[in-house]
Amino acid sequence: MITHSSPSPWAVDATLLAVVFLGGAALMLWFRDQGWHWAGAIVAALVFCYGASMAWRIQHIGQVLSLAYLPMTLLCLDRALMERSLLYGAGAGVAAALMVLGRDQIAMLSVYLLIGFTAWRLLSAERPLAEARARVLPLAAAALAGLVVIA
Repeated sequence: MITHSSPSPWAVDATLLAVVFLGGAALMLWFRDQGWHWAGAIVAALVFCYGASMAWRIQHIGQVLSLAYLPMTLLCLDRALMERSLLYGAGAGVAAALMVLGRDQIAMLSVYLLIGFTAWRLLSAERPLAEARARVLPLAAAALAGLVVIA
């Protein structure tokens, strides 16, 4: 088997576009989970996939990949918190680890956003301490899965 130390431009583009597509699809699913209008989900996904920072994907591949993992992580994290699901918790951990492995400022800012989102979900509950206790296992699954991927 022959291996190459650098991927071809086609492989880079295909990987990047696939991950950006998955990020847009995750954003649409998150919109559906929130009960928001489907047209808003489509507009948000199109803007996310093809607008603003995603237009710079040729020069900043690592940063675009980090940003593309954000909706996937947000979807899994939100479902883990709402459904108390270990599977979604592990999915959030894997997606967050893939995002953090980019080691750029986009990943760092995304992690801050996810921490704030989690804190908001827990602290906005009627009984925040009980809510946090009830969500310990999904969050632990996320942390464990993330550590496994990073290691």
